[in-house]
Amino acid sequence: MEAYDNFNNEISVSSNPTSGVLNISTSVVMENLNIFNFLGQIIYPLNPSNKTALIALDAPGICTVRILTADRVITKKVLVNK
Repeated sequence: MEAYDNFNNEISVSSNPTSGVLNISTSVVMENLNIFNFLGQIIYPLNPSNKTALIALDAPGICTVRILTADRVITKKVLVNK
């Protein structure tokens, strides 16, 4: 569990809740980043290949951010207030 907790601290998704702009940063390179709506549909696919991403979201609601790195997958819930 400690390895998961350490990795969870290596990823920052701000601001949460957001008014539409997400700033995602990690200490490791992201290979893939997808944002899903509450139905599980991908609403924002991205292949950033670096450590940061700035994303504008239009639809209000709860979405899930899924980040794939070379050796891990981590998900975060985000609330979008519009």
